[in-house]
Amino acid sequence: MKHLCAIALAGLASSAMGQIDGQIIEADYQLIWSNDLGTGFGNNRSEINGIWAYCDATTLYLGVTGNVQDFNKLDLFFDSGAGGQNSLRSDNADVDFNQLNTNLGGLTFDAGFEADYFLTYTVNGDRNEHFTSAAQLDTLGGGPGGFQGGGGYVDGDQIVAAGPNGFGYTLGTNQSNTGGVGDFDNAPDSDPALVTTGVEIAISLDEIGYTGGLLRLAGFINGGAHDFLSNQVIGGLPAGTGNLGGDGAGNFTGTVAGIDFNQVVGDQFVVLKVPAPASMALLGLGGIAAARRRR
Repeated sequence: MKHLCAIALAGLASSAMGQIDGQIIEADYQLIWSNDLGTGFGNNRSEINGIWAYCDATTLYLGVTGNVQDFNKLDLFFDSGAGGQNSLRSDNADVDFNQLNTNLGGLTFDAGFEADYFLTYTVNGDRNEHFTSAAQLDTLGGGPGGFQGGGGYVDGDQIVAAGPNGFGYTLGTNQSNTGGVGDFDNAPDSDPALVTTGVEIAISLDEIGYTGGLLRLAGFINGGAHDFLSNQVIGGLPAGTGNLGGDGAGNFTGTVAGIDFNQVVGDQFVVLKVPAPASMALLGLGGIAAARRRR
């Protein structure tokens, strides 16, 4: 396999994993977690069905199956090294008209999860435009970040980003899903674990600051201004949980500062066990579904 960091964006766009196009069909992918909670943000419009992943020595390949539309946001957070932010600060990079700070600032992750990198993605209601932004989340704030690219969209399109840290990522997307979780309180349309389209990301481990050990992922579908959390949360929520809103109880407050995942049963993240950089495989990935532990 080519050394993807060395050839940067060209290597990430089309790799030994296949084309980064939003179809999570390559044999190397393994299912990490699947959702069982119907979406409160519109069936087949904004939902998370599952998390798939594969990692080689230099690159994380991540699949978030489902849909994100209507300018809602897929917000992803990587805990990839020492330090980071357990409660999001309000002095990070200016992302999405500073909404990373003004609307996401104050959100608190489960104890022990300290976000080091933020990546967000959105698609408009007509499904003909899409955009991504990202930021490094330093322990003391002030890391680099901002808009990373976007424009016209059809299923299978890519955004090739330099990345705030210069190592880059490629994001491919396919918003054609009609299966998986159904509307909130309704039966699923099909098994969420069988959905194979959504957002696919090939991102350099150097870009997210991975330094060895556990690589963990948190995230959710959020409102158009990053200010109203859905019930589509990676790692899962208790059965029957509706949209978290801005205060964790479904109310709109203009920010999500009131949400503390320590107050929610279970772990709202999944664990990607990445081996030493010299290795070419992800260790124990098949058992990572256990990351959805219950307290």
